[in-house]
Amino acid sequence: MLLHLKIKNYILIKDLDIDFEEGFSVITGETGAGKSILLGALGLILGERAESKQLFNDKEKCVIEGTFNIEPYNLKPFFEDKNLDYDNQTILRREVAENGKSRAFVNDTPVSLSDLKELGTRLVDIHSQHETLQLNSAKYQIGFIDAYCANKNLLQQYDTHYRQYRILQMELQSLLEQESQMKKDLDYFQFQWNELHEAQLNETEYDSIVQEIDSLNNADEIKNSAIAASNILIEQELNILDQLNEIRQLLAGVAKFHTPVAGLHERIQSASIELKDIARDLRHIAESTFADGEKIAIYNQKLQTVFNLQKKHQVQSITDLLKIYNELEERINSITGFDEKIESLKQSIATLQSQLHHISKELSERRVMAMPKIITALQSLLLQVGLVNALVQFDHTATENAFNDTGIDKIQLLFTGNKGSALAPIHKAASGGELSRLMLCIKYLMAQTTLLPTLIFDEIDSGISGEVSMKVGAMMQQMSQKHQVFAITHLPQIASKGTHHYFVYKQLQNNVTVSHIKKLNNTERQVEIAKMLGGEKPSETALANAKELLGI
Repeated sequence: MLLHLKIKNYILIKDLDIDFEEGFSVITGETGAGKSILLGALGLILGERAESKQLFNDKEKCVIEGTFNIEPYNLKPFFEDKNLDYDNQTILRREVAENGKSRAFVNDTPVSLSDLKELGTRLVDIHSQHETLQLNSAKYQIGFIDAYCANKNLLQQYDTHYRQYRILQMELQSLLEQESQMKKDLDYFQFQWNELHEAQLNETEYDSIVQEIDSLNNADEIKNSAIAASNILIEQELNILDQLNEIRQLLAGVAKFHTPVAGLHERIQSASIELKDIARDLRHIAESTFADGEKIAIYNQKLQTVFNLQKKHQVQSITDLLKIYNELEERINSITGFDEKIESLKQSIATLQSQLHHISKELSERRVMAMPKIITALQSLLLQVGLVNALVQFDHTATENAFNDTGIDKIQLLFTGNKGSALAPIHKAASGGELSRLMLCIKYLMAQTTLLPTLIFDEIDSGISGEVSMKVGAMMQQMSQKHQVFAITHLPQIASKGTHHYFVYKQLQNNVTVSHIKKLNNTERQVEIAKMLGGEKPSETALANAKELLGI
């Protein structure tokens, strides 16, 4: 419930500070006095967009503050979820700077505009002519039925599953579109991988092959050199080993007399043994080395294969080829795992379909059960607002597993205002006045099942007058027994039904037009309603009619 509204520096409002009460309040005033401005200011603290051109004085910031009693409306979970301080009397504030940038606050804590709007939708429902046009949409109509059925929790469950279902469906569609191309890629990648795999790439082995080919290509020279060296060491008449042996014998005789000579004698003996081993190894190399043409051909083919692969993949080393080999293996694994991913997605979608089927079925059943009750209630209310020949009916179809964002139902409200005329969609069958009254009846029904604290009707009296306006006013009066109701109206019949009457007017202050609002006392109210009946200077008859309307 809106308790207090403070507006500073907003369009034609310089400074406004006013209290509101529970029950039915009417707001009147001449066209252009500022009634819609008041509603616009309220819209800002409910999360609507702000602009710098909305400022009364572009040298100062605009501040709008509303105080609400939210105790009965179970909003503590919202405050906990948003990490906000809860208070039974909660203050929503909006500040708009000179450059158009705005800030929002709840109980002096900064909040995002989306959070402010989310809270605002739970505090105030503003019905305007624009919303009357929304009544033509199927989504609004099914939303009305859901509000009547109290389907909020069920709809939240459905929405959570439906969003995930749509995400997975789009992901699956994307994967299926990629599948054909990826299968082609798989053949290409597999061919390249096989080619590299068959080459049996190994950096150490490659280096060994290069060395082996060098040896094989120079086998004769290696063999001859080994034989010659071996001969010098051991085979020739004057070979090195014989000479070393002679030296060793010369030193052996004196080694026992001189320690350094004894050391040298041992070293020559060791060298002799080492040279014998070297001569033997050289002989072995000579005997085992020969030009193996077949092995050379095999090794050259291996090197040519590596060279061709390097050239094909435009790299310079075995390391680079091995990197490409591993990358191809990863791509092949990702593609071969593609089918598994698709199958997993299909299973997840099937699970969600089952859940959506169950929830949408329950939603549909609840809607179908409620529709006859809603029609009966609407027919009764339409009679009350003077549409005595009006008929309404729902056209309903349900398509199994053809899910949309509200379930499996397609529902359209049909209407006729004339006896004998066929029912038709309301945008084709209802006049402006009929549409306004139909919307009021729907709001009345919704108000019975929702905890919305404050309802505001902005000129819902469009296209009606006389006795009908009395009935519309009476209906709003009934609604105010459970909700705080405001009606911005030009009709004295509706204005007379209010428990509280606020008057919006303009004044010139220092050659600047400024809007004000004040609460009327009984005498002021009688005069205002008389003016609404008979003009700026009401006659005694108009004053008497105003008294009658007010029940004085």
